[in-house]
Amino acid sequence: ACSTGEEVYSLAILLREHMLTLADPPRVQIFATDIDERSLTVARTGLYPRTYLSAVSPERIAQHFVSEGESAVVAKAVRDLCTFAPHSVLRDPPFSRLDLVSCRNLLIYLGVEAQQQLMPVLHYALRPRGYLFIGMAENVTRFEDLFETIDKRNRIFQARDAIPPARLPPMSGPDTPIFAGAGQPYRRNVTTHTALRHTVETLMLSEFTPPHAVVTRTGEAVHYSSRIGDHLEVVPGQPTRELAAMARKGLRLDLRTALREAIEGNTRVVRDSISVEMPDGRLQTISLVVKPLNTAGATEPLFLVVFNEAAAPAVKERHALEANERDTAFQGLERELSMTRERLQGVIEEYETSLEELKSSNEELYSVNEEMQAANEELEASKEETQSLNEELQTVNSELTSKVEAIDQMSDDQSTLFEGMNVASVLLTPDLHIRMFTAAAAQIFGLQPGDVGRPLRNFSSPIPLTWLLDEIPTVLATSRPSERTIESADGARYHVRLMASSRKGSRMPGIVANFTNLLEQG
Repeated sequence: ACSTGEEVYSLAILLREHMLTLADPPRVQIFATDIDERSLTVARTGLYPRTYLSAVSPERIAQHFVSEGESAVVAKAVRDLCTFAPHSVLRDPPFSRLDLVSCRNLLIYLGVEAQQQLMPVLHYALRPRGYLFIGMAENVTRFEDLFETIDKRNRIFQARDAIPPARLPPMSGPDTPIFAGAGQPYRRNVTTHTALRHTVETLMLSEFTPPHAVVTRTGEAVHYSSRIGDHLEVVPGQPTRELAAMARKGLRLDLRTALREAIEGNTRVVRDSISVEMPDGRLQTISLVVKPLNTAGATEPLFLVVFNEAAAPAVKERHALEANERDTAFQGLERELSMTRERLQGVIEEYETSLEELKSSNEELYSVNEEMQAANEELEASKEETQSLNEELQTVNSELTSKVEAIDQMSDDQSTLFEGMNVASVLLTPDLHIRMFTAAAAQIFGLQPGDVGRPLRNFSSPIPLTWLLDEIPTVLATSRPSERTIESADGARYHVRLMASSRKGSRMPGIVANFTNLLEQG
């Protein structure tokens, strides 16, 4: 569900920044998929308005983006890490051997049946101990057999190194062994002796080994032995793999308490003389053993549960036992009653503990709800402030537009006025640099439009300009015009008038010099 690519490029930027710190960075490939082709087209382009990048620091924008007007394009080094493609997680075959799957805010749009189909697919797509990253409003509570929690608050989970789940829908025919043996290829036995040994050991385990099962620390079974069905039964309702929930009558409570003690203490727990009603109606006395299962390379603790069945007594011994049982029936009932009381007390304590945890969770949820309400109110206030600021900006923009239009009109009027006046006028800086001139002045000094900013004394002048340099400081200081008639070397006479063009103390003082050819007027 990569949509238009913002999350994909965010992950790519973080990975690239970390890769730049490594001496030998690994090869990184991000597969970004979605079912919406239009969103994928936007994501492939990687072009976003700058308003979308308000939460990105200027340093990261400069490092990972290329500016294009009012927009920014994701840099090629970041885009090369990402491959965008259409893909449906519910219809298409899954990817495999992935280190991380980011599937945020997709599960909330799926029903229970779709989630039941999707989560095993995501588990299959991850390599052993790979990570799953989902949205803040999503969870994997119903799939604890597939994922264990790493960071509950940020919704980061890790795939359990377990047997391929039975809920994963087949991607090919039923005879194709694509999930058999955890991906290991089928091969023939090396020798006939090896096959014989395997057959004998399998027969011995099925015939003479007591029924047993292997469970995780959450109590879910990951392996069953033969004849385990004598002690387990299918419970009505939603299918479950919790071993204690499937135990037969008379065994369930002892199994649950033994599992809890063994898992919490990581120790061996034994329960003797447990009477269990078998499928044929007879009572069978068994001893229950729960112990940690230490396996090489295990990434999570496993526990072995063994159901040792007591052998039936011989005929002679049976009569003696029956007599003793009649004599000690009362003592047996008392012991059973005492054990029942102890079990009931344990159940009551567990109930009280669960009730306290539920109250604590309720208080946390209430606190989170209050925080969300406060955050919502802050967002509403921020929205109103933003809207008010936007209106102020629109008002300022309108005022600036009207002022710019007025300045443009004034500039046009000034140009028209200068063109209509046959007066040789030059607007100068105090050091005789040209700021503006009329057409008549251009004819006298031979000026071109590109000569603005150049010194007037660099051009051939019919009259000497020494008097201008001497008189300009006086005109600027007194703000009074100064006039003089100057005669050129060829006999031409010019009336020169100097006048300050700005107020005293202005940051950009200027001098207006008017030149009048007295011979032409005469």
